[in-house]
Amino acid sequence: MRYLGYEVPLMGIKSLLRVGYVVMVVQGLLSVLVPKKAIKLGTVGWRAGFENVDDLEPRDWYVEVTEVLGVGMLAAGLTGLLVTQAENRGAAATVEDDDEDDDTEFDFEDESDDEDDDDDDDDGPVTVDIEDDE
Repeated sequence: MRYLGYEVPLMGIKSLLRVGYVVMVVQGLLSVLVPKKAIKLGTVGWRAGFENVDDLEPRDWYVEVTEVLGVGMLAAGLTGLLVTQAENRGAAATVEDDDEDDDTEFDFEDESDDEDDDDDDDDGPVTVDIEDDE
């Protein structure tokens, strides 16, 4: 596949997509099953610059939102995995079908055999003069 003038290998992109979907499923499971630990894990990076961050507790509504988002991430990740698996099965079936059709012979007609061809009266390029009447 070509993208912006460069050849992009599809196999690598699809593998990265699959890894992303798996990470999304794991994050969704963590958010649903242990939301406070998922919040703590998600905020490790920005908490490094502060003191006494172990004393902070997330509000109840934030924990509930984390659980709901976890369900959404779980659903999206599983859907992505199922879609890529279905695409791989479809691609494999197409390759097998293409292998079976290799024995097909094509019969192309020769255009020079047409006697009704009116292109013999071609006079070359046509020039049109446009006059500007002002």
